[in-house]
Amino acid sequence: MMTNHDVPGLPVLSLSRLILILIVYLLFPFCEGASVTVDIGKTPISTSSYKTGVSLIDNDISPSSSNPTCVSNVKALIRNNNSSNGGGGIGYLNSFIQAWGMGDVWPQPPPVQTDVDPREWQMMDYRMNISLNSAITPIISLCEAPWWMKGQLQKDGSTVLLTEGQEWDDIAYSSRVLDNKMNYWLLIVQRTAERYMAPPWNVRYFQVWNEFKGYYNPITNAWDYNNSSGDPSGNNAKHGYTFMYNQVYNRLLQVATKLGVSGELRVGGPYAPMDSWASEGPRGAVSGPYGYVDKRALDGVSFWLAHKVDGQFVTMDGGNSNKDKNIADDFQRSLMFRDIAMWVRTQQGGTTIPIVWAEYYINTDKPYSDARNNALKVYSIIETLPFNLGTAMLWGGTGDGEADTAGLWTPCTSSQGGKPTMFFTSSSWIHKYFGQGISIYGTSVSDATMVGALASRSTLMLVNTQNSQTQVLVQGGKLTITLAPYEVGIYNITW
Repeated sequence: MMTNHDVPGLPVLSLSRLILILIVYLLFPFCEGASVTVDIGKTPISTSSYKTGVSLIDNDISPSSSNPTCVSNVKALIRNNNSSNGGGGIGYLNSFIQAWGMGDVWPQPPPVQTDVDPREWQMMDYRMNISLNSAITPIISLCEAPWWMKGQLQKDGSTVLLTEGQEWDDIAYSSRVLDNKMNYWLLIVQRTAERYMAPPWNVRYFQVWNEFKGYYNPITNAWDYNNSSGDPSGNNAKHGYTFMYNQVYNRLLQVATKLGVSGELRVGGPYAPMDSWASEGPRGAVSGPYGYVDKRALDGVSFWLAHKVDGQFVTMDGGNSNKDKNIADDFQRSLMFRDIAMWVRTQQGGTTIPIVWAEYYINTDKPYSDARNNALKVYSIIETLPFNLGTAMLWGGTGDGEADTAGLWTPCTSSQGGKPTMFFTSSSWIHKYFGQGISIYGTSVSDATMVGALASRSTLMLVNTQNSQTQVLVQGGKLTITLAPYEVGIYNITW
């Protein structure tokens, strides 16, 4: 359930809500819901950098969709919610340069093909135009790379080269650019930047690679996140991610400087997969009721933060489900995002850098319900937002397949699709009332396992994590709110 209350200091109760509360008290006259206190600080603790984000993947709002009416619905939805009077909506749309709905921009190696084929940019142009026409900030993720310039490191130290027939096979997604093909990869980066940094698209945000794909080292059982150039004397896959990132950053900066926009460039890495474990994986320094975060991923982020040539945000990938088994409920597991943000702040180079979750997976405990899914996602975001959360991007506008209504809009499986979900509305509230540039005030919650809270100078958002009514006493009881099961409510406040 979601409610938006517009009277300062007091919740507005709709007729249906009043009837619901009356029925509950008539049926359960001797039962009282749990009570939680929420107190709001009087000085800001941070300034929000948050915008709602989503990665466009596969057939998300594709021009080849069999349901063009649905595609039109989605375009209208995100456009209207970013108009001057719409408020809220989506702030970032991310697209990859290859795979996940995109083709290969350089399908044949030299001498057959000596540069990027501009005809292969058609789908990227289409996605960039959606951002342009919807007043949404575009992000380009520089991943994947063509088959002929990649290889996979083996346990004996050798490198397996890809064949053309493996372009879209699993091995292609677990291979890195070959050490001696780096210049070709950087040319793709350069051509991408030259095309999309320029008008009309004016792209300024770039993410480098995806989930350390191909950087797993089977010899060390860890990620090759180092700054080594590897062995460019032959077809080897031994260089480190940070080395590749720094080369990419410098090439992007060259293009931005030539275009006179170097001060506007925003680049992020290392796009590390932040796996968590109950007991089986390498134990990292970040832990909580969910278990602990994989040490190898933390080491990769820490190294990148300290050794990057430059970077304007740190980007990561994660979910609230452990790799081995879950040992806490879905709400408590989602606190991993907050705990990682707090850890980033302790690292060299991580004190103030904005945090981007390039892929943000939130799985709901069974039985699934839209209300619980919505509450769970909002709870995770508002717990993390005060730590300079830039965005938490869903993998596709319809979510990760948990349910048709788990994402931002319903799937285009019919012309009736492309409609906003509960989470779209909640995301719009966060984007509008707690988004970029708004001062965030600290909240003290007597039982944060039951209620999540986020406050600005004039707005309070509350999330009930319980499948039962919860009474909330705000500012020492100056305001009393009764939250329905899994309710997300927003309130104008004064104190």
